[in-house]
Amino acid sequence: MRACPQMLAHTLYKAGLLRGGSIELVDVREEEPYG
Repeated sequence: MRACPQMLAHTLYKAGLLRGGSIELVDVREEEPYG
């Protein structure tokens, strides 16, 4: 995945979907907090 949102990357990590190597994060987009 390229330029995926930081929250999506975190969710994929927490769900354990990055361990098997079927999903690779190439670039994670830093997002500014809302408010």
